[in-house]
Amino acid sequence: MTLVEVVVALAIFLFGVVALLNFFPLKVRTGADASILTEAVFLAQQKAQEVRRDNAPDSLFFVWMRGLTDPAPAGGIPFPQNPDLRYAFCGRSVLDPFDSPGVPEDDFSVPRIIILSPTQARSPSGVVYELRFEN
Repeated sequence: MTLVEVVVALAIFLFGVVALLNFFPLKVRTGADASILTEAVFLAQQKAQEVRRDNAPDSLFFVWMRGLTDPAPAGGIPFPQNPDLRYAFCGRSVLDPFDSPGVPEDDFSVPRIIILSPTQARSPSGVVYELRFEN
């Protein structure tokens, strides 16, 4: 093996190592985002079941929630399990604020639990997850 072959092989090897190192931070960030999203989904479902358990479908709480146009309380309430994640209630979609005909996800006057995180947000509004639920 000549010196030229060694240099070429080393250059190819280093190119591959540099390419892998460039993808490493992306993989770590993607893994952290997936972990936060998984926890947000679980906590939203848990809060929805708690709300359903404690309130009748025609209670004032559901009427209040359906009428909200912005998440309330503002800034959200921290979860005891993870203080970085907060929840709020809303009657409109925060992720899709326009009511499109035939699309049930963005319907107005439907209770929603909004999961917020000032540090882990995937959107500018701080919303990590939005759970639309019927009573």
